Amino acid sequence: MFIDDDDRLLIMDMNLSPDSIALTYDEMVMLKSAGVKTIYFQAGMRWDIMQPTPDAPFDWSRIDRFVEDARLAGLKMLIPVIYAFPKWLPDEFFFSREANGESYGVPDYNNAEAAGIIDDVICATINRYTADDCQVVFSIPSNGEFPFHQWPSNGSTVGYDMDTFVSWVVDRQRLFVAQHDEVWTAYHPYTNPTYWGPLYGALFSEFPLARHYGIIFTYVQHSQPHIQ
Repeated sequence: MFIDDDDRLLIMDMNLSPDSIALTYDEMVMLKSAGVKTIYFQAGMRWDIMQPTPDAPFDWSRIDRFVEDARLAGLKMLIPVIYAFPKWLPDEFFFSREANGESYGVPDYNNAEAAGIIDDVICATINRYTADDCQVVFSIPSNGEFPFHQWPSNGSTVGYDMDTFVSWVVDRQRLFVAQHDEVWTAYHPYTNPTYWGPLYGALFSEFPLARHYGIIFTYVQHSQPHIQ
């Protein structure tokens, strides 16, 4: 079990700058002293930056620094995978090649080869950060969210049906749940609850003994005012 019964507070750190891990070690120590146990490395897994060309080795240094500092501060870490895909991936990898903020690309949920490539990255991340204080979690774009970016509903032309989407998600979750027997999802509150039923029903059915957690992204003042 990764999350304790009294572990209720997660820090959603945007970390959008590729040149910074955003939270310093001293800030992490302050969070720990305030009672925070777990922090979330939002936008940490920038595949586009970590492997700018197909022949380049993965550069894990940014995540390594975050893990090292958080570990020294006595914090547990949620490490979401993947925030942004590299542009050198072929067109058929994507359902959409659009950029959404700093993130880039939405995978084609019908493409088995793309799923295999994503699985390789997920497994490499899990293998590197396998520890009691690390939990690698699902975060396919856009903007680091769980894959609710395109829903097969309301007559939208997305190129796949709900069963395809749900099966794709469940297959990826089999990799994540093996770490600490926990299933993590993340979404913005504007996601229509109508769509949650098939997905969450499948996740609870497939992983009945796992603990299930959901991260709900909330809005903060940034370039545009939001009311929630």
